[in-house]
Amino acid sequence: MSCESNGNEQTLWVNSARVDCVGVGPMQCYQIKNNENEPWSNFYEEIAGFNYEPGYIYKLKVAVDTLDVNTL
Repeated sequence: MSCESNGNEQTLWVNSARVDCVGVGPMQCYQIKNNENEPWSNFYEEIAGFNYEPGYIYKLKVAVDTLDVNTL
């Protein structure tokens, strides 16, 4: 996710603590959700421009970039 908007903005909630998870290997994941009423889910990537500090629940407006598989 990036700070530069391409028109695909969404609100993202980030939980107050990272959790142990396994992606390519053991790591720490954010817990995120798209609205207050859904359960937390693991987010395995970094969020560009986001300076996370534990202990706070964040409500972010983010731009979601999608990749064109034809250019890979």
